[in-house]
Amino acid sequence: MLFRSVNFSQKKFDPVNLAEREHFQIHRNRNADDSFISKPIFSRLNNRWSFVVTRRLGKANGSFGGMLGVAVDPFYFSRFYARVVLGSGSTVALTGNDGIIRSRIFGDDMSVGQDVSGGAAFKEYGKAPSGTLTATSATDGLRRIFAFHHVQGYPLTVSVGV
Repeated sequence: MLFRSVNFSQKKFDPVNLAEREHFQIHRNRNADDSFISKPIFSRLNNRWSFVVTRRLGKANGSFGGMLGVAVDPFYFSRFYARVVLGSGSTVALTGNDGIIRSRIFGDDMSVGQDVSGGAAFKEYGKAPSGTLTATSATDGLRRIFAFHHVQGYPLTVSVGV
């Protein structure tokens, strides 16, 4: 059975088989109606970084009928966070509950995909819906004061480190 993207917002569109992508496999292999937010991926559809927010589509009999998804530009968030002037050495990140950064800005560096699941700050995020702490950053080794807040309804945390 061939699974492929059937619609795309760009004018030029070549169908792509998505069956091996994590977001497709998650929905194919479980019968849950919750959304999934992928790790950042380099999209073959538009040749740029994105993370994909998807939801399972079920057939009338409950079997897997496909998925609906939207690709989100992670640098949209980085550009938004860049408007906040926090001072030298500050960082803002949008991190998934899996410890993978969806979007991060540090000075002029906008990045995605770092795994911070082993970091001290990330370990504290699971203990409360929001809070502050002092920790050494898992991405650059700098000690910072972090404030964090879980994004309601999504498996994401926004953190600011100064």
